[in-house]
Amino acid sequence: MCYFFYMQQSQEFVNTANRWFDGLISKDIEITNEVFSVSSIDFDRQELRKLVRRVQTSQEQSQNVSEEEKAKIEAAVRSARKSLTRFLRSLAKQLTTEETFD
Repeated sequence: MCYFFYMQQSQEFVNTANRWFDGLISKDIEITNEVFSVSSIDFDRQELRKLVRRVQTSQEQSQNVSEEEKAKIEAAVRSARKSLTRFLRSLAKQLTTEETFD
């Protein structure tokens, strides 16, 4: 029973992080407000803004590149997306854990 609860909780924070990721990258105001208004957990909002901008900028750059630059830009996009995903999953996991113990 405990394993099932852990797996359910684990999937919940991954789903939350994925929803946040999509919303932040697409500049969805509702999602952006939801993420930045999390007050029960202390997190670096400036770092989050930087990571979001990095993904958005690298994705924009990937649309206007020559074939020679494509691999380099795609690597930058992957790296930026990975960093933001890691940050959001950590935040969502802390939030899920916090809600569990309330």
